[in-house]
Amino acid sequence: MGRKKRHRGADRPPAAAPKTGWVRGIAVLAVVGGAVALALMSWRSDPGPTTRSPSAGGALPAAPPPTATPGPRAATPPPAAAASAPAELRPLLGEWRRPDGGYVLAVTGIAEDGTATAGYLNPQPINVGRAEARRDEKGVLHLFVELRDRNYPGSTYTLVYDPEGDQLVGVYFQAVQRASYDVVFVRRR
Repeated sequence: MGRKKRHRGADRPPAAAPKTGWVRGIAVLAVVGGAVALALMSWRSDPGPTTRSPSAGGALPAAPPPTATPGPRAATPPPAAAASAPAELRPLLGEWRRPDGGYVLAVTGIAEDGTATAGYLNPQPINVGRAEARRDEKGVLHLFVELRDRNYPGSTYTLVYDPEGDQLVGVYFQAVQRASYDVVFVRRR
């Protein structure tokens, strides 16, 4: 007589499928958490060391000492551009570096109407939408720079020239974060 071969376990009930709902839940949370972290990092810019609310007043902090670490190079003003800039605005020409992060602002020219030609590096070039220089009624030099680029949609620098320290001191408004920060730029050249 023929014996039927039985497959091992054929008479056992099928095993219950493992419960994977909690594993999927953890995986979804990990993916969402990672996406949120990446999104925050992608639009976050190093604003500088000191936060200042838009309504805060008072004196700006003294400039930190310049660091010896070389940073990215921006274009320096050609001699013809410096010669064509209004004499009272020429101190604004040059290459300026933020010691707190290596950001570089290069003012390469200033027209008679105060329109400035400027470049900005962080460390890659960031588009400058507009730049303006002026001297106020007290003789203080001002430089305004508006950035228009990815992650910088309308971020601005509002700076004042400090002749004693040969530096630019002012406020950086980070448009994405809607926050203002005290900043200092020291002359590189």
